[in-house]
Amino acid sequence: KVHLLLHSKKHVATKAGESINCASWNVRSLNNKVENVMNFLEDYNISIFFVTETWLTDQNNNTTARIKDRGYKVYHTNRNGKAGGGVGIIYKSSINLVKVFVNSETSFEAINAKLKLVDGSIVFCSCVYRPPGPLGHFLSDFEDFISHAFAKYKHFLLCGDVNMHLEKISAHIREWSTILSSFGLHQLVSLPTHKKGHILDPVISSHKIAALDSIQVLQEVIKHFPSCDHYPIIFRLHRLPDK
Repeated sequence: KVHLLLHSKKHVATKAGESINCASWNVRSLNNKVENVMNFLEDYNISIFFVTETWLTDQNNNTTARIKDRGYKVYHTNRNGKAGGGVGIIYKSSINLVKVFVNSETSFEAINAKLKLVDGSIVFCSCVYRPPGPLGHFLSDFEDFISHAFAKYKHFLLCGDVNMHLEKISAHIREWSTILSSFGLHQLVSLPTHKKGHILDPVISSHKIAALDSIQVLQEVIKHFPSCDHYPIIFRLHRLPDK
């Protein structure tokens, strides 16, 4: 079992009552590394974890049981009829997170929940995964998805893997950025999240939901996870969740 004593000097806030820590990561299967992933969550005191490519095949199995044994709960959807994929939100049992449904198309996978903050505001949280390949209808589908969610929620936190090279300047990336800005959303990750040097994994936030100065891409962690080609991202929320 791997325990990661890799905390940097500017690590995200962990003091009780100060904030809570979140992470996002394409783990390329939870099934073969769930104990080490849970060690990572514990070592970095992660309260909410957005995970893509879970490779889970059903709702309750040995992997989800081991997650729950470590004091966490999990919402997830698995890809039907095809191997791979899958998205989930793993969260500490003390966090008040409630699964919600928002229409989404087949060009990407999503799992959604709402998080209540201490000031009474509700944050729509979503973990999304778009498989590699041509974009197809993804951008219009994603815009419709955000629009449906925006009809109910005003504060957003979306993480995952969209398999777009977000660091590049292109017509598709400009369209993507326009969609985000039209809803007052900001993509906060500016460093490569994949070992080939691309930004594939966004952290998308409304104003003062995720703290921009807390975003860290932990390249060194995947030394302990040889099957992973994405780096985990950690960050903190600006405000505390409600109990």
